[in-house]
Amino acid sequence: MKRKNGDKETPEKDESISSGILREVGKILGLEEILKKAATMHPIKERLEEIDEEIKQRLSELPTKETGEGGPGAARGAGRRSVMRARPSGVKKPVRTELEVDIFDEEDRIDAIAVIPGVDEESVEIKLDGNRLDVSVNKGGRRIGKVLSLPCSPQGELTKTFKNGILEVRMNKKKA
Repeated sequence: MKRKNGDKETPEKDESISSGILREVGKILGLEEILKKAATMHPIKERLEEIDEEIKQRLSELPTKETGEGGPGAARGAGRRSVMRARPSGVKKPVRTELEVDIFDEEDRIDAIAVIPGVDEESVEIKLDGNRLDVSVNKGGRRIGKVLSLPCSPQGELTKTFKNGILEVRMNKKKA
């Protein structure tokens, strides 16, 4: 079901969706020749046609959104229309209200690491009160933060580094 195109083999335009899937699975499993022959057998060919009709039916029932020429679907060869899932009306994109901060309890120090993309270092605030660490940031006019309980009260000054959206806070432990 392929045509020679110079040195490349390309699938024929009239190849069905299901037989194309079957061909690719055959390549993966090393059974390409067996599955190619099986796809030409009458009962299997009929079933593949039924599967194609079901796929086309389900695709036609999905909501579509016009992307226009040069839109998101055009670069992938999807043409003027691309199937996109529609968000139910009234449902807004979730808003992040809390930072994700990981705490690492090392032998002589405590490290806190957070990924905060899209902000600059000046908008990051860190407060240490006993064994409580408060990390917050002003992003897009909103304040996002997290208060963490540390495994012990750190000693001395904390060091903060912020590079490429990654915040690292390092605190020394009290020596016993």
